[in-house]
Amino acid sequence: MWRKNCQPNARNLCVGTDPNQNWASNWGSDGTTSKNPCSDSYIGTFPFSAPEPKSLANYITSQNSAVISFIDFHAYSQLWMYPYGAFCDHTAPIHIESAAQHAASALKSVHRKTFAVGSICNIIYQASGSSVNFAYDTAK
Repeated sequence: MWRKNCQPNARNLCVGTDPNQNWASNWGSDGTTSKNPCSDSYIGTFPFSAPEPKSLANYITSQNSAVISFIDFHAYSQLWMYPYGAFCDHTAPIHIESAAQHAASALKSVHRKTFAVGSICNIIYQASGSSVNFAYDTAK
């Protein structure tokens, strides 16, 4: 159930940064983030201080709009979530909701698993600094 990378934290024995809380999109704002290096949701010292999100962000933004979809897989639960995580009062366009519903339906027909579908903030909790918000807002 480890969710952080294994990057050492300066002047602290606790290891790792949560790579999905370390993106530059609303980094460190409201939500389930933590500035405590021992927390599972430690956000790091600054946006993209962890090499994994920095590398992915560089790749996504270098593609000059060639990326048409972004899926952030997590290894636990059956949730198909989309923007927004940092803002509970913002909604994604209807085509994103529709695509998510179709994906969940296809997964159920093949694997007999039911996925809850909705925005990150409304499905689990308010979460800032996420890859999904970055891909949607910054990389378009």
